[in-house]
Amino acid sequence: MCSMKNGQKLASDPECNLQPTDTLEEMIQMISDARLHFLCGKIASGKSTLSSKLAKRPQTIVLNEDEWLTKLYPGEITELAHYVEKSALIKTLLENHIKQLISAGLSVIMDFPANTPTQRKWLKSLAEVSAVPYIFHVLSVDNDECKKRLVARNLTGENPFKTSEAAFDLITKHFSYPDSQEQLVCKFY
Repeated sequence: MCSMKNGQKLASDPECNLQPTDTLEEMIQMISDARLHFLCGKIASGKSTLSSKLAKRPQTIVLNEDEWLTKLYPGEITELAHYVEKSALIKTLLENHIKQLISAGLSVIMDFPANTPTQRKWLKSLAEVSAVPYIFHVLSVDNDECKKRLVARNLTGENPFKTSEAAFDLITKHFSYPDSQEQLVCKFY
């Protein structure tokens, strides 16, 4: 929670994303504004790290696709086709759930890939059907840096999936950054 003094955020508080000029009323408005957050970036670009940082905001939760997939389908996702199939099942299940979370006043961070126009269209439709604002957080990290991070991540076991360099290359072939024709609200990193 942000440290406040006389209705002002303390500039020394690193946990708060408010500006030093934001008032208590503005903070309350930010907290009450349910919003959907989507993440676009290659494997090991920092999507889950960013989602964890965003989740520190009040009334905010994270839905992480990797967690759902590993819990519901342990050991069943061994190739890209398996991922596509199981991911589609989870998305169908979660659509109404996400709408209910938004209706309850929560902001939801979708730690699901927004890496293709089709994925982004589905995610944007969640915001439209829920009648809430959204933002696509786009992480621009080059392949070499992602591969270095991937090696480190595989060694630590922090991600339930161990992705090989060959799998990274295969999946990255399908990756695209949002373009203006998609008419998305984006924040670039």
